[in-house]
Amino acid sequence: MDNDGVVDSDGEPERISWCLGLAGCGAYRFAGFRGQPRPCTHPPRWAGLVLVEHRHPVELWVEYACDLHVSRLQAPRELLDRDRAALDRRREQHELGAAGQVYERPGPIATGAASRKRLRRALALAAPYGA
Repeated sequence: MDNDGVVDSDGEPERISWCLGLAGCGAYRFAGFRGQPRPCTHPPRWAGLVLVEHRHPVELWVEYACDLHVSRLQAPRELLDRDRAALDRRREQHELGAAGQVYERPGPIATGAASRKRLRRALALAAPYGA
């Protein structure tokens, strides 16, 4: 999950972080004074997986990215109707939370050893036939 070829307005390689559970592209770039994090504002066109290895247990998330940040996803594919529905649900839940109401937080689709197994299976299915 690299960011090769993406540069900021100064021509420097863009530093990217990822925010899990957003209702859009999960990329956060560091720009401006003191490198303040700013969310990507491009519409997501891709769905894929993000393995979070720094948490215990390890987590596997379904996440979304725009054309600029699709390289951050594993086993990416273009959005399906179910992805658009999931993004709408995330947006609705975020708005409920922002309004101080009870809301559901997004979560991983697998944890622990199951997350690695599920990622391996997704990567095998995403691999081109005959490769």
